[in-house]
Amino acid sequence: MARNYSMVLLFICIFLHLILVNCQSSLAPALYVFGDSLSESGNNNFLPTDAKANYTPYGMDVPSGATGRFTNGKTIIDFIAQSLGLPLVPAYLSLSTSDKINIKTGVNYASGASGILPETSTALGMVMSLDKQIKNFRNTVLLKTLTAPAQLKNLSDSIFWVSIGNNDYINNYLKPANYMSSWIYTPQQFANLLVDRLRKGLRNMYILGARKFVVFNIGRLGCIPAIVNSANPKPTTPCVEDVNNLVLLYNTMLPGMIRELERTLIGSIFVHGDAFGLNQTSAEESL
Repeated sequence: MARNYSMVLLFICIFLHLILVNCQSSLAPALYVFGDSLSESGNNNFLPTDAKANYTPYGMDVPSGATGRFTNGKTIIDFIAQSLGLPLVPAYLSLSTSDKINIKTGVNYASGASGILPETSTALGMVMSLDKQIKNFRNTVLLKTLTAPAQLKNLSDSIFWVSIGNNDYINNYLKPANYMSSWIYTPQQFANLLVDRLRKGLRNMYILGARKFVVFNIGRLGCIPAIVNSANPKPTTPCVEDVNNLVLLYNTMLPGMIRELERTLIGSIFVHGDAFGLNQTSAEESL
């Protein structure tokens, strides 16, 4: 496990190095986070949803106990913030209006169980979809525009972390009892829909001042124990490859989409994070 995690950290540090070299800066002034439970730092604590992590055994390695992070301690976001010399990135919903105006080092808008699509995970209650997260970012920008416009200058040098889409499959397309997605869309059509919605979201973030993005694809969902254990019939391989193949339809389109954005959005830098490839290494080492 330790070796797998260190590989992930190395992978992310390489990506951040590429961005920071491109902007000719040694450190980023702020980190803005958009995503799901892999990135969340406690927003769901304030939402009426079953997707919460504010109880044990979550946070068992933290002296203060559970924080709302879906892990025993720190998330990858926490480690990245520390590597940039930044404080831990606070959850948007934990901040007062004054905090939202004055904070200079970034905000975490991620929400556990959320997806690119607004309807994803609504069966679990209220979570913040990507659109909602971007609206909250817009509210942050508007507050600063009205009260502290000088603080907006660091947005173009900040890193915008986007890791979302897992739940659009786990808690949407693969849940036909709760959602009509798999009845309405073919696998390719659904992948197209997700990429189109993400493209729109990234453009909106750019309009609000974002310039430097790290955008992750979706990991090997077919290797998640819950997916493997619920498969019928049981797979003869370690993972449910039919599910991984669904994800690949989306992942195959993502690099071209972000390259297109980088060409058309003046001054933007996009780095593609390959969570799918990292998952493969972890799965092979666990065998």
